[in-house]
Formats: sequence, C-alpha cells, structure tokens
Amino acid sequence: MGKVRADLWRSGVLPDSLRSIAVGLGCVLMLATAAVDAAGTRDKARPRARSQSTKIQYEPPASAQSREILKALREARFLESIAADLDGMLRLPRALTLRARECEEPNAYYNPDNASIELCYNLLPAIEEDLLTAGIAEERLEEAVTHVFSFFLLHELGHALIDILDLAVPGRQEDVADQLSVYALVEDGDEDGVLAALDGAAWFGIRSHRTDAASAFWDSHSLDAQRYYNINCWVYGSNPEALAHVPEDSGLPLSRSVDCPRDYQNLKRFWDRALEKFLVQPRR
Repeated sequence: MGKVRADLWRSGVLPDSLRSIAVGLGCVLMLATAAVDAAGTRDKARPRARSQSTKIQYEPPASAQSREILKALREARFLESIAADLDGMLRLPRALTLRARECEEPNAYYNPDNASIELCYNLLPAIEEDLLTAGIAEERLEEAVTHVFSFFLLHELGHALIDILDLAVPGRQEDVADQLSVYALVEDGDEDGVLAALDGAAWFGIRSHRTDAASAFWDSHSLDAQRYYNINCWVYGSNPEALAHVPEDSGLPLSRSVDCPRDYQNLKRFWDRALEKFLVQPRR
C-alpha cells in the first residue's frame, strides 16, 4: 500500500464525518418503522422477542496509523451511535457485536460464528488510496472516503440481519446486502445519502478497472462492474424524476434503466417485510 496522507486522520475532519455517518446509519430502521406503520400492518398483540444489546469492541491497534483511526472512531463515538440506533429500532433475537480491529488485509466482513461485524482499521486508508489513485478532487476526498465506508458498513449490516433474523434470501446474499445499503441511504431522498450511495458505486467502478483484478466468476460477489451498475440502477429507481441524470452519468443503458424503478420497489418491499416483526414499538 502506498503512502497515505496522515492529516486525514489527525485533522479532526474524520471524527466529524464519522459522526455524520453514525447518525445516518439508523435511517434504514426508522424508514422501515414508518413504512410498517403507514401500511397499518403492525400487530400490536404480537409477542416480541427479547431485545439483545449490541456490543462494542475495540481491539488494540498495531500501528501508529491504526491508533489514529481508533482515536477518530472513539472521538466520533461511531460504533456507539450505531449500536444505540440498532437497539432503539430492532429487537434482535441474538446480540450483534461491532468490532474494530487490526487486519492483515483491508476489509469489513460479517462473521456468523459469533454474530459480529468486523471493521478493519486499515480499510479507511485503503479506500482513500483507491480514490486518490483514481484522481478524485482533493476537496471531495474526506467526504467520499466516509461515504464509501458507510456503504460497506451497511452492506455488512445487511449480512448480519439476514443471519440473525434468519431471513430467507433466494439468490446471492451479497446482492441483497448491497440493496440494504442503497435502501438505507436513499429512501428518504436525502441528497447526502444519495451521494453516499453513488460514491459507493463509484468505488466499485474504480476497482473494476484495476489491472490486477481477477475475474472470479465463481465468487459469491457480483463482479465489481456489475455492482457499479446495479447500485446506480437502484439509486436511480428510488426516484426516477429527481435522479434522471444518473443513467447518463453512470453509462447505464436504457435497456436496464427502464426496469430500475421496479427493481428498487422490490428491494424496498423485501426489507420492509423482513424487518417488520422485529421492530421496536415506536413511541406515540
């Protein structure tokens, strides 16, 4: 990995950006609550599962850069804010752990053996390096890094919910997890959320052009280029009138974009129904 600018982790911008993400990541749960209430489908007499508190763990960092990232995460109360949102919105039948840790390779992943989302300290600088290599404008760097990171975290939350809630998912679970990321970020029409989803798509577009990228057709993930187009399609489909520029900007052809509104409604319907019976009764 190339040299990463140290000021991103020491300037105080990262904690502020992470704090904004932490606030936004609760949106998918609040949106699902609103959708269920609006549809009038909540059964007030249904017995509720016992709520399990979301756990937070910070493993000791092994490098100076990881120590700076850990400091930023703690200052922003990033994981703590996400845990509070989850506990306030969902009654999970099994406790979820959010763990920041040192890893050999930059990554974020869900471990079903102990119901934990593992967030590697070196993921943030790796995202930054990818964006810098692609020539991102300096004034957009911090925002784009945090946007891509938020997309990854929501993706892993999708895996966690599928496992802990024992959701039946036909087809690729990875695609459904991507769909949760998009749904969480764009459903309320917030411009920052839309931009975060598009930045997530752009990262996959960047990765698809790497000369060392393997064409692993057997992999559980869709190819990076496919994920780029899928995410742009779902974002556009969430609001075709307001986001009419997305197909042209992303190179999404008409033969695909015409189906995007239906595709988005299908993913929205899946997640609304999947979360319904696990929602905490909202305060009146």
